[in-house]
Amino acid sequence: MPRGKSVRSEDPSHSRTRPGNQCHPRAGIGSEAAARTYGLTDAEILETIAHVAVNILTNSVNNTVGTILDFPKVERVA
Repeated sequence: MPRGKSVRSEDPSHSRTRPGNQCHPRAGIGSEAAARTYGLTDAEILETIAHVAVNILTNSVNNTVGTILDFPKVERVA
């Protein structure tokens, strides 16, 4: 792809609102406002986003390569 060319598609089927993305919506404007209401700073909000991203990446890699858990299964307590 030529340098500087946009990778965004004008095809409506590539829309962010297509049905497959409804289970993973973008955070709304209210999410940031709510975090700030609870007193979180920009750094704390960014740190939270980073932790979530790392966990998603780790889970995806482990699911892809079939990582075997090396600790015993814990029984659920009612």
